[in-house]
Amino acid sequence: MKIRFYNFIVFILIFAFCGFCGYRIYAVYNVNEEKTSEEKISIVEEKCGSGSVLSLLENTYHNATRIPFNKPIHSRYAYNNLLSGTEREIYDLIEEKVYNILPQKDASGSYYIEAIKIKENQADEAILKKVFRAFQYDNPRICWLSNVMGILKNRGSITLSLKSVVSLEECLEISKRLDLEINKIIKSVPGRLSEYERELWIHDLIIQRCKYGGIPGERSDWRKFTIVGAILDGKAVCEGFAKAMKDLLNGVGIECRLIIGQKGKEAHMWNIVKINGAWYHLDATWDSG
Repeated sequence: MKIRFYNFIVFILIFAFCGFCGYRIYAVYNVNEEKTSEEKISIVEEKCGSGSVLSLLENTYHNATRIPFNKPIHSRYAYNNLLSGTEREIYDLIEEKVYNILPQKDASGSYYIEAIKIKENQADEAILKKVFRAFQYDNPRICWLSNVMGILKNRGSITLSLKSVVSLEECLEISKRLDLEINKIIKSVPGRLSEYERELWIHDLIIQRCKYGGIPGERSDWRKFTIVGAILDGKAVCEGFAKAMKDLLNGVGIECRLIIGQKGKEAHMWNIVKINGAWYHLDATWDSG
């Protein structure tokens, strides 16, 4: 009984000392052990300035509701914001044909993709560009699409011509490697993290393994603008960073979208991410620097 009373007095003195020195005490659940009626907790002490941004972030991190992983999601925000059924039909046609890479190449070395036929009264050039961009934003793992799009009008119809920067064989090999690496990353994320903790874990992994830039060479320059540069090469520009963040966060059940804007006079891409019901801007490119 004396020992318990002594331990109680020591705990009170430690608590008072921590409060005097500006330490904050919070409980951390040991998620690797099964919960009992009395939660097993360990006391963690950390000194931090009151009212600082760091304090607010840490408060969000440690007090977020801890839940198992949500199922992976395929965010189709751009598709859902297409205004008409016709626009969505064109989107679906692109999704259907994009894997049909032909052996024929153009003068620049890109490979033709099977042509898409559309009735002329269904779409104009502005609509086709809008739908094509929406498809790219929703599907970062379809990385082989060239940004060059051909439109041919003929006798009441429009032929939409898309191109791939790699051959069918290269496309299949890259897709296989990309899927394996992404699945490996997703499986390595610790279990039972909150949404904030999952977002932070993926964010830190990307900025640790990927640097700003690209691999020199005319034929491989496209990679730095894609998830391939960020995930497989470890070198990418803002577009590659943002697309990797979207795909990986979607993979751990977190809503994430691509945002495009300006940094000075230069185009820039980053993300917005939904954490605990609220939207936040996220720029892994700047954080990597």
